[in-house]
Amino acid sequence: RDSFFGNHVNSWYGGKMLDQAARLGLGWMRNHDMLQATWWNRVQPEPGEPKWTLDGCLRDCLARKMPVLGGLTGTPYWAVKGGPKPRTRSARGYSSPPDPKLWREYVRLTVTRHRGTIRHWEIWNEPAVSMFFNGSPEEHAELVRIAVAEIHRIDPKLVAMASGYTSVAWRWQEAAAKAGAWRDLDVLSIHYGAPDLPPEENERKLQEVLAHFRGLLKQYGPDHDIPIWSTEGGTGDTIWLRGVELPELPPEHLRPKINSWRGARRLVQGEAILMANGIPKHFYYFQNPIRKGVQTYQNTSMFDYNLAPRPKAMARVAMQRELDGARWVGQVRRPADGRFWAH
Repeated sequence: RDSFFGNHVNSWYGGKMLDQAARLGLGWMRNHDMLQATWWNRVQPEPGEPKWTLDGCLRDCLARKMPVLGGLTGTPYWAVKGGPKPRTRSARGYSSPPDPKLWREYVRLTVTRHRGTIRHWEIWNEPAVSMFFNGSPEEHAELVRIAVAEIHRIDPKLVAMASGYTSVAWRWQEAAAKAGAWRDLDVLSIHYGAPDLPPEENERKLQEVLAHFRGLLKQYGPDHDIPIWSTEGGTGDTIWLRGVELPELPPEHLRPKINSWRGARRLVQGEAILMANGIPKHFYYFQNPIRKGVQTYQNTSMFDYNLAPRPKAMARVAMQRELDGARWVGQVRRPADGRFWAH
């Protein structure tokens, strides 16, 4: 089913977290680090025939009626532009630009294999961030153009998008767009969450970001309007379990005050603001077990380390049940608190 509410749910552990997500009514999943099934370094870690070892994770999602946004990314050591590099243990592979011919073949094999089940494809992830891509904007534009052409050649009805752009690095994005990265896209994907800010300030920031991307699309994108998806973003808050004592944590009186209920409010406000500003889909990051340690206390996870849902998880579930299929109408100002989001 279609839905504004996308997710990053851990697909390991025998599908236990997917079972939990299904019970909560979650749908769309993004093939990023919680899934990895179509990453090049996973599909083809060595030269030769693809392995498809993580197809079971895709089947687990689809069996629970969770559509998947496919991800095309992650250069294997042997496919780096200019020659092989030493093997890497990273699941993502190298951030180096791939050899164009090898990249085209990977896209062809992967999209063809999953043509009947994955209808939306995102090309790369946060390319202006060096841990994901250390090539130039022009090299990024080349790999996007190759992938879009191959996706549309396989099936013109498939949706091709790029590339999970962050809300910074504006000059880098402009150079990539100018080099033709966005020319034939069906969707532009960005990353924007729900920061812990008053909603008016959050909306101002979002509108600045959207004005930037929409301006570039008008200059360098297709000759028609295309939607902008937010394919990754979260809301940071604290654990909601009281009395947690771990050796890595400072004494309770030195920790940030527990703000999990405010996190739930910020998430709901943030999702409404995205909808109100024309974003048709947002993939929340993330739903994954949190390791015990400093990161246990404050993060964007929907769950605490014991897998208990945080308030923001249940708030998003309730919001999805109320708003899936609804249409945003407008914003009404109330004298009491100054705001009201109408759907």
